[in-house]
Amino acid sequence: MTYKNKKPETVKHKTLPLLLFFLGSLCVYLLMPYLSLLFFKPMLAGGYWDLLNGVGFVAFGLCIYLFIERARPRSWPKVKGDLFYWWHRLLAFALLLLSSIHGFGFLILEPVTWEYLSLRSPWYMLCAWLAWLFFVYLCLASIRPLKHRLHGGFLSFRFSHALLSILALVACLYHVVAAGFYFDRYASWALFSLLLVLVVSYYALNRLGPKFSFSKIFFVGNSQAYKQVGAPVKPILFIGLVLLCVLFSGGLYVAAN
Repeated sequence: MTYKNKKPETVKHKTLPLLLFFLGSLCVYLLMPYLSLLFFKPMLAGGYWDLLNGVGFVAFGLCIYLFIERARPRSWPKVKGDLFYWWHRLLAFALLLLSSIHGFGFLILEPVTWEYLSLRSPWYMLCAWLAWLFFVYLCLASIRPLKHRLHGGFLSFRFSHALLSILALVACLYHVVAAGFYFDRYASWALFSLLLVLVVSYYALNRLGPKFSFSKIFFVGNSQAYKQVGAPVKPILFIGLVLLCVLFSGGLYVAAN
């Protein structure tokens, strides 16, 4: 006997493993700039310089992480709905906020840095402002009303989003390394260039969509249906993102003092 009016039971995804997956992977990428410092024996400046540069490191870590945590479902974890899109956009706006604090914080607290707004300033500073402008555009273009106004269709948005994201990452990389404040060895160029190649290669391969996915390789036998998430997942992820950004932003300051 069948009951036509009976609704199928909603399958919930376990909340704790999902939170550990998202916040754990976020910690890994926020740690990457700090772990690289262990190889280069950085010269710490102390005070608000290290605090604002710590904010910049967190922004750089988020920039790398956004290439990994794309706005589309993975093969694992299999989650329904807009969770991946929401998480990707939240990370992007956090990146824009932190990069703004990093740049404008120096302009407010160190008036001598106003000279870096000139077109005659060093290339690594011009790249920093260029990357910030890309961040502004990418975030604004992700808002639905502006997306349709700036891009006629999805393919136009997808191409420009991918291209500007890669250019922004390259500009950030050049700014961090060429500034020579924390990374003043030739090995840093090799290390970060390798990191850039790996991240962009991973991103390019995954842009092929269902034809290729690293998560499919590691979770071959996972044919589990996509599940919904519990209500507290998004608020907890938001609070976790804020706490982790604050914690890692103070990393250089704590080390210097």
